[in-house]
Amino acid sequence: MNKTIKFFFAEFFSSIFNPVVFLLLMPFLIVYRQTASIEYALKWQLFTSIFLMIGITFLLFGLHKK
Repeated sequence: MNKTIKFFFAEFFSSIFNPVVFLLLMPFLIVYRQTASIEYALKWQLFTSIFLMIGITFLLFGLHKK
């Protein structure tokens, strides 16, 4: 295989298996598996994403003030 194809596959798998993607996707998958309700899983995904963004924002502001 040439280098461009290897680079493409490396970038592709790197973006799919990114920890941020798993962090945002796992609450949906867990709730959906437990309830089998897409609406309920999406609701909890939204709540989790909001609280993660709030937490990350406070963390970044706290690190910036040092």
